[in-house]
Amino acid sequence: MKRIISIAILIFSTMQMSAQVEKISISLCDTIKLSLYREKFDPSYCKFEYYPEQYLIAINGQMVFGTDGNIPKYKLSKAVLIKGKSSYNLRVDNMYNPWFGEKVNEKLFKAELDGTNLIVRGLFSDGAASYGAEWLIVGNSCTRTILSRDEKIIIEYFDF
Repeated sequence: MKRIISIAILIFSTMQMSAQVEKISISLCDTIKLSLYREKFDPSYCKFEYYPEQYLIAINGQMVFGTDGNIPKYKLSKAVLIKGKSSYNLRVDNMYNPWFGEKVNEKLFKAELDGTNLIVRGLFSDGAASYGAEWLIVGNSCTRTILSRDEKIIIEYFDF
C-alpha cells in the first residue's frame, strides 16, 4: 500500500511540476541572465472586452499585448533577471503569447549598462502580434518603462 501511495504521489507531483509552465533562459552577457516563464492562459475567470464586438482589446480591464484580437494561448507569467548576485522580478502583466514554439530568438533581447542604470529590452512575438518591453534596473529597484506594440517605438527603441 505504501508503494502505491508513493507512486501516486510521484505521478501527481510530476504532473504538477509540468503544469504547462515553460522556462527559457537567455544569457545577455557574462554576468546578466534573463529567465522567462510562460504558461497556458486560463480564460476561466477573465472578463473580455472586444472592439467592435470581435477583436479582443482587454482582459479584466487591462490592455492586451501579444494577440491579433484573439484570446491568447499563453501568458508570460514571470521574468527574472539575474545580475551578478542580485535577482530582480520584472513586471510582466498584460504580456501574452511571448514566443512561438520551444525556443526564443535570443538576439531579440539585450542589456545595456548606462552609468548606474541597466536597461533590458526584449521583443516578444508568437509570429503574429509583436510587442516590445523595456525594464530599467537601478540599484535594488526595477520598473517596466515601455510596453508597446507601436512599430515606431519598437523600431526606435529596440534596435536589433
